[in-house]
Amino acid sequence: MMNQLFRLTFVTFIWKKYKQLIVSILSLILLLWITEQLHQDFISYSQLNEDTAYLALSFIVKWVVFILLCIGFIVINVSFGKKVAIKKQSKSFFKENVVKTREPSFHKKGQEKKSESTKKIIDPFDEIRKKPHLRSKANVVLDED
Repeated sequence: MMNQLFRLTFVTFIWKKYKQLIVSILSLILLLWITEQLHQDFISYSQLNEDTAYLALSFIVKWVVFILLCIGFIVINVSFGKKVAIKKQSKSFFKENVVKTREPSFHKKGQEKKSESTKKIIDPFDEIRKKPHLRSKANVVLDED
């Protein structure tokens, strides 16, 4: 029972982490297979009709399609990797800056105030702190009556 639970947890973890890559690999394999089958059908058709005029062209087209599919696969997965890295970087940036924005409300006489570069850090709750009066959803509903 526990073994199955661990296995299911592992598979779920892998699926969530690599879903884009798994789906794109399966799509690539399927598209390559379809291209190969179409090419085999064309070769069979041309052999039955004894018409080999376009046989060389069919091989060129097949390999161009293969190359384009592989390039598309690489481009999609590289751009996906960059998006994930940007999301992770923005999350870590937010966590670091939340800690940096906490400043004491008083300064001792001997201490100098922090430089302007540390003061300009974005604080997402700054607008809320500046409001003179905060209202909840319950207050809004009660005021409507």
